[in-house]
Amino acid sequence: MYNLIMGEFLKLKKNSILAVLFTGAFFPIFVTAMQVLMSHSVEAEDLTFMSFFGATIWNNFSIAFPFMITLIAGMMFNQEYLNDTLKSLICIPISIKKLMFAKLIAVGVLVIILGVLNATMVCILAFVFGFSNLNMQNIIGAYSQICISGFCVFLSVTPLIIWASKKVNRYYLSIGIAFFYGFCSIFAVSKGWSDYYPVTAGLRIAGYFILPGGNIEIAFLSLSIVILLSVLEVFIMPFSYENGIQFAKK
Repeated sequence: MYNLIMGEFLKLKKNSILAVLFTGAFFPIFVTAMQVLMSHSVEAEDLTFMSFFGATIWNNFSIAFPFMITLIAGMMFNQEYLNDTLKSLICIPISIKKLMFAKLIAVGVLVIILGVLNATMVCILAFVFGFSNLNMQNIIGAYSQICISGFCVFLSVTPLIIWASKKVNRYYLSIGIAFFYGFCSIFAVSKGWSDYYPVTAGLRIAGYFILPGGNIEIAFLSLSIVILLSVLEVFIMPFSYENGIQFAKK
């Protein structure tokens, strides 16, 4: 398993996944900064580090992270079709299910890196803009909330990632579904359903300070159901070997 995971990271050199990773880290911060700078209703004393990274987390889960994580994972899975490696995997004693778990672990590590990059950019911009409340305690809180909520977003879209991985180029469709899935989280929060909706359940677990009172046990249960669904997909949903091989021959 270790060799499979390391092999996935070595494959990153051959595609543009790292560029997508950096774009995914920067894009929600850019949106947040534009919202802050263009808003005429924000008073000077309201421009705090807490409000800035809180708004960034909001844009992370509602706009950027669901479809960016799905895109990164889709590219990693789909390259097995494009590079015509499925035939080799079938012929040698490597379990496809084991390979899928290795890829998911690699994506999970990339999501943590995505969160760290995102939090680092938040701190840099907050320093440049001169926001108040930029202290070590709040910086640590920003890193933990951004990384935990981002990883929980990854867990929430994992069933979609696995579904898309079962067929060549299906991840294009999954990206659109993931964007809609994330955008709907705005309505889930406004209706008080954040603990029940998988994309926003991680906000409760991360301790996102903007959320109203809720139930963390329900949030854990929501993500647990999603994880169970993902495992069932790996073992039950068929994998389209023949379609992938035929596509690679074209």
